[in-house]
Amino acid sequence: MYNLYRMYNHDRLDDPVIRDNAIIEITTHGEFVLDTTNNRTFPVPEDMNVIIISSTTPGTCNYITDNIFLRNHTKIMETLEYMNTQLNLLTTNMSEDTINDVKSSFSIIAKGLQNVDKRIYESFRKGRYYIISSFEKEYNDTHNTDNTDNTDTSFEKEYMDTFDRSYRVNFYKSGEQIFNKIYSRKDREINELNSKINMLTKYGNEDLMIELTRHHPDGSTPLYNSNITLEELINFLKSENIKNVVIFDFTCSVLKRNDKLIRDERVIRRERREMLNQEIETDLQNKTRKKRLKVHTRGGKRFTRKNRKSRKSKYRKSRKRFRTMNKQK
Repeated sequence: MYNLYRMYNHDRLDDPVIRDNAIIEITTHGEFVLDTTNNRTFPVPEDMNVIIISSTTPGTCNYITDNIFLRNHTKIMETLEYMNTQLNLLTTNMSEDTINDVKSSFSIIAKGLQNVDKRIYESFRKGRYYIISSFEKEYNDTHNTDNTDNTDTSFEKEYMDTFDRSYRVNFYKSGEQIFNKIYSRKDREINELNSKINMLTKYGNEDLMIELTRHHPDGSTPLYNSNITLEELINFLKSENIKNVVIFDFTCSVLKRNDKLIRDERVIRRERREMLNQEIETDLQNKTRKKRLKVHTRGGKRFTRKNRKSRKSKYRKSRKRFRTMNKQK
């Protein structure tokens, strides 16, 4: 499938349908660093739109099997032309209605991917943990700096509790803030876990981790660690004149502070709530004032409080006049 698409895409590099768009699949490790010395967010570059579809919520690991990943990848490839068509609707003069329509289209795609992942969720629910290969377990094996017990099931619980919030679709316009994320992998993982940043358009399944780090995985250095940030990835795409970016993020979203994994559930929930609230605020800012006014004025003038009071007053005066006329008779 990969080679066929590479050949197909190579002949279309100048096609206006795809040349301004980047559709990316990320299957490396992923983490948010909460150190106060780091910039936790960054702005979307000028004249760019970024759509991020996250398979996990902040503070949660991703659990996946080769079969599940292959099914998700196939679904993405099957909708590639449709996604490009939707992205081409995003112009400099686009309306908020267009943004909402495009986001809805990607929400449908994300829902399909979540339905595939339900097999993992059901396995956890039924207690069949042994069939799961976890990015989090591999992460602990290679990044365990505080000698914690790798059999801790707290991340499995977080995965279960937040599954309904997986595959969120977030739309960011130029100037809006995105939480920065670090993507990493060791040389040995490119074959063991298919750990890559795949560019599915323009380059045709090129590994952008190699493009950005200038490091080719080497079997003689299996523990060599490559890493880039989401900000670096977006800025690279900007330099390639990409205008619309879609990222299917299949990585973990663990939280780290002082180079240590955060496992305290209360801290995770607090940080997650803060990050999700910012996503909601960004989404609300993208709603049109016209639509908000429609909600507040629903029912028309007839049912406003002031109008009801006026109608009631007129009714009382009419009743009083009727009683006075009867007494005179």
